Amino acid sequence: MDEDKDYSKWTVLREGDGGRHVHELQTVLVQQGFWPGEDDMLWWQFGSDTCSAVQTFQVRFRLLGLHYQ
Repeated sequence: MDEDKDYSKWTVLREGDGGRHVHELQTVLVQQGFWPGEDDMLWWQFGSDTCSAVQTFQVRFRLLGLHYQ
């Protein structure tokens, strides 16, 4: 883990959230080839399609099991 980064200041996003930070996440997911769904993208919502895209991303990059406090 990069010791120079302050992970405590990162925005934590969860299913049901919405807004600019969710849209930024969705944009990165799309850039990486993971589609967060038409409706979620349209409304900038962290819905079930965005959740699935995040989970697929985590599996692809072996990020499951990492928990930050």
